[in-house]
Formats: sequence, C-alpha cells, structure tokens
Amino acid sequence: MSEIFAYLPPSRTHEEPGSRFFRLVPSRNHDGYLTIQQGKEGPKGGRSKISVESYSIEEVEPDPDEPFPGRAFLLGKDSATGDVYEVWIPREGVAVCSCEGFHYTKVCKHCDVFVYLCFVEKWCADDLRPFKVPAAPVDEPHEQGQPGGG
Repeated sequence: MSEIFAYLPPSRTHEEPGSRFFRLVPSRNHDGYLTIQQGKEGPKGGRSKISVESYSIEEVEPDPDEPFPGRAFLLGKDSATGDVYEVWIPREGVAVCSCEGFHYTKVCKHCDVFVYLCFVEKWCADDLRPFKVPAAPVDEPHEQGQPGGG
C-alpha cells in the first residue's frame, strides 16, 4: 500500500470545501495508519475549529460461522481513551460505523473515508485480500423420511 491523501466531501458540520481530508500511510504493525482532519483555520486572530484524529487500521476477517458480504475494519483511536470503532462496507457501497456520531446521524467521517478507499481507491477490488467465505457444507445422505432424504 502506498500513502493516500484525499479530500472528503463537505458535511453538515464542515460545509466548506477542502475542510475535511485524510491521510493513510503504511504501517509495520497494522494494515495502515489513518489521520483525519476536519475544520479550517479561523480568520487572523480568530478562533480555529480544527479536529485531528489518528487511528491504526486492521482489516477484520469474518467469522466463518457468520460470513457477511463486503469488508470490515477496526479503527483503534490514537488517544487516551483508546476507543475502537468498527466500519463495515458491504459491496453495495453502504458504510456502517459503530461510533456515536453514526449512531445518532447515520453518517460519520470514518464511513466517508472507507467509502472513498473502497470505491475510489478500489480497495474492494482484487488488490486487497478478499474475504474468505467458507464453502457451503456438503449435504450428508439422509435416511428416508428425514429432511433432504426424498
């Protein structure tokens, strides 16, 4: 993976174009290291409203007993709280996040980043490891009168 820098679309709270962006860099210990910045410098002498948050990223393999379509990622927040968020991206392009912002508004910066990575940077293509969905079990022969036995 190479470094990725991109602007995110304006949001309800950060309406100004160019006020939201992220940088994703390779990491030795994780699948990547993500920094998201929202906000802009205020006018000279004014108050700045800038939020910068960083996360380690790990792709999650699905549970073989409960496979799901798409991709899933854990984001470990680089802060004293050590919050961990889960972002799911089904192949259809809908993103879901476990953060409080998404819980209340159904949108968040984490989803915006991963939708961009999956559909603009083609992370959902073959260049990243695909989810390993287990093959369906082979039906065992059933006795007469039992389900599947004919």
